[in-house]
Amino acid sequence: MYTAVLFLGVQNSSSVQPVVAVERTVFYREKAAGMYSALPYAFSQ
Repeated sequence: MYTAVLFLGVQNSSSVQPVVAVERTVFYREKAAGMYSALPYAFSQ
């Protein structure tokens, strides 16, 4: 049971990682441009 849950967690983590990396890049670019603060971005997620 422990191994199955651990495997699913690692699998989920590895599939989400590229999506988070792209969104973080977009957030940093738009934050540097002064488009909006971090709070509205967090609510939109």
